[in-house]
Amino acid sequence: MSENQAPNKFIMQNVYLEDASLEVKVPIHQLDPATPLNRNVDYTVDHINENNDYTVKFKATVEVKANDKLALIVEVTQAANFTVEGYDNDALQVILKAECPMILFPFLREKVASLTANAGYPNLFLEPINFHAQLANEQQKNKS
Repeated sequence: MSENQAPNKFIMQNVYLEDASLEVKVPIHQLDPATPLNRNVDYTVDHINENNDYTVKFKATVEVKANDKLALIVEVTQAANFTVEGYDNDALQVILKAECPMILFPFLREKVASLTANAGYPNLFLEPINFHAQLANEQQKNKS
């Protein structure tokens, strides 16, 4: 690193719950204990200003179905602000699309588990996600 080059920065400024909703379509006591769970987890990345500050939003939508009938919907958006400076574009993509969601995931998982428990359902723990593998797959698809 040259003397004039600023050091790399990757700092989480804050973390917050942006949105959470719970809709119980069928109370737990009316469900078969073998109710299958269908889960959808998605996340988005937004650049919020010109000063290398990024807001990363990680949204999870969880649907619980019983006999193809929707029983429970949980939606949670966990967000954080990060300062990221001094990285090339490839490294920045890894930080924003893998490292930041990996940092947010435990917060999101706890909110989903808490909301499902508050609805009377068993805690629903989201399975771990390999964000680095997802990013590698995305990059491979983009090269094709």
